[in-house]
Amino acid sequence: MASENRPVLFIFAGKAHPADEPGKEMIRRVLQVASMPDFEGHVLFVEGYDLRLARRLVSGVDVWLNNPIFPLEASGTSGMKAGFNGVMNLSVLDGWWGEGYAGDNGWAIKPASEKLDDVRRNVEESRSLYELLQDRVTPLYYDRGAQGFSPEWIRMAKRSIMTLLPAFNSQRMVGEYLARFYMPASQRGQHLGEENYKAARDLAAWKRKIRGAWPHAALRALEMPGRSVAFGERLRFVVGVKLDKLSPEDVQIELLLRTALKDLAEKYPAESFLFKPEGKVENGEQRYVLEVPLEAAGKLEFRIRAAPRAGKLSAVRQVAPERAVVKYTPPADPAIDSDQFSYAARSKEGFSAAATVAIRILDDPAKLVVPAAIQKGVSAAIVEVHMSAATALTGTELLQ
Repeated sequence: MASENRPVLFIFAGKAHPADEPGKEMIRRVLQVASMPDFEGHVLFVEGYDLRLARRLVSGVDVWLNNPIFPLEASGTSGMKAGFNGVMNLSVLDGWWGEGYAGDNGWAIKPASEKLDDVRRNVEESRSLYELLQDRVTPLYYDRGAQGFSPEWIRMAKRSIMTLLPAFNSQRMVGEYLARFYMPASQRGQHLGEENYKAARDLAAWKRKIRGAWPHAALRALEMPGRSVAFGERLRFVVGVKLDKLSPEDVQIELLLRTALKDLAEKYPAESFLFKPEGKVENGEQRYVLEVPLEAAGKLEFRIRAAPRAGKLSAVRQVAPERAVVKYTPPADPAIDSDQFSYAARSKEGFSAAATVAIRILDDPAKLVVPAAIQKGVSAAIVEVHMSAATALTGTELLQ
């Protein structure tokens, strides 16, 4: 920062909400650092932040630093405006920058693993920031040619404008709102109003039926794949569903299959597969079956969930919360004596309160120990247990 040949000036500006004590403390800390002899002339806090000052900042600085805590960035519109003005962004790959970063239009800080605590994450990400500033940003800016500026810096600035301006603008925003929300809502309103609102009345009646029967619906696992499955084999899932007064067409049973490794989960989202109804079982439950080829390798996990389904609804899950599901994760250590499975149990209030707990499964279902996390933290009950350590899953559910 204090190099005579390549000095760097950090400019801070902004306001903290009156109730934002951490924000106000951060501003106080910036002011303290700016007044230290070693940082005088290299750290500057500009007071009186408003739109007028913001316009000058997004058009007058060389690099825009935005370093949110991943994944809490809501959007990042200030960085968009800076990019339009030829300012290069240096930010955590979160919010808009995760989409806008192209490798040659700015610099990116890869978020540290979420497994680390906050202090360690801050250390790792701040080290990445300082290394980028020291080894790439500052040398490039001062690599000036005969004309007194850095040709490569100008090339990147133009690249920033060229890649960001067409993709992040009000025209795209309004167009996507129109195409994805306003037009479908308008068309849906017209459809519901036809024939003296016949479709609307049918929809209201269907919703009443769903809301009345849904609390009595239940899932039961009948057949699940083994713990170890070879690549390319077909996975077979069979569940029994208590429908109460609903028909099989009213309910959608879905399997979500994804990697169990958190670091890869965001890069490879869960695949969705729908079950098909295939008659009833002895106790009157509806039998749903799914066979799907295993086209992934490694440690996987799956979830099975139920939701109301109707062609007239724009979003099936607006009527009732998702029904109880089993979340199964293979044990980390295959050599343990008894299998350990991870289940997600959620509360009745729209699954707002969630807890993931570990249950130790024994050969004798009567010895199953329910962790305190379920007993106290989640409104859940085990309605049936048919579990053996020799199989992956044969009939255990955590239901509301």
